[in-house]
Amino acid sequence: MEGARMDLARLGELLRSVGGKMPDLVIDISEVTVLAESGGLKLIRWEERHRGAGDATARIATAALRDDKWLSVHETWAGSGTVAP
Repeated sequence: MEGARMDLARLGELLRSVGGKMPDLVIDISEVTVLAESGGLKLIRWEERHRGAGDATARIATAALRDDKWLSVHETWAGSGTVAP
């Protein structure tokens, strides 16, 4: 679903369909930064690294939240490689 835009119902379907299919998956979150905050709105950025089965991918994610409820999230591919055992 690279580059796909989806509503909440479709996202829920997608997450349910892949649940448990990658039991070795580890997601590391780092570099969490609040970019802006005003009147209950927040713009947050973080780095995500997904590791599993010897592969690794990285992405930079940005999310907009209102009163700590997700309004939007965007992920930008940051690369892939091999993780040493």
